Amino acid sequence: MRPYFALAFLSVALVSSSPAKSKPKNMSVRMMPLESCDAWFYVEQEPNPFLMNVVEFKEKGVVKFRSDTQTVENYPDEITLRIEYRVDAAFSKPTLSTKPPKACAPIDPGRVRFKATWSNTSRTLAADGTVLQQQDVGPESFCELKCSDLWVYKLRIESKDVPLTDNLVILIDSPDGRHFAKLAGGLGPLEHAVNPIIP
Repeated sequence: MRPYFALAFLSVALVSSSPAKSKPKNMSVRMMPLESCDAWFYVEQEPNPFLMNVVEFKEKGVVKFRSDTQTVENYPDEITLRIEYRVDAAFSKPTLSTKPPKACAPIDPGRVRFKATWSNTSRTLAADGTVLQQQDVGPESFCELKCSDLWVYKLRIESKDVPLTDNLVILIDSPDGRHFAKLAGGLGPLEHAVNPIIP
């Protein structure tokens, strides 16, 4: 089972003050849930050659990125995100808190809508996107005791001319406008490869 991220907002971390001393890394958009009910969601970006072997550095107080011999300022024209939602995941997790868990609105995983925006300190820009896949893949293999269905969504998000320092925010709502989840993140080192379970 994939570990779920802690509730925190991810910001771009500075790797080094000099590009010459930094080791190239494979980068990706990494996102985390911002609200307690959102912990049932897991997000990862599919590997993109545009973001491979990138050096992140700081020049005159400004975060910059270098790929091979040229400075890279913007994302590629589009990125693809894989979002996983585990039905009833919250009820299978032990908790040490004596307070009752927050009541979360019931979600129909087959009827959700996604709204994405790119943002920085000076502006917010709506991100056009397309849902490429939306599928209930059932319980995980070798599941024991309580098993929950896993829903997988694959989103293609337009990112042409978007600075690499921008953050991405995704709202997940019902068709009638009820809010389910808010996910946010930014560019960071790719820590593991994506192994899709949907062909």
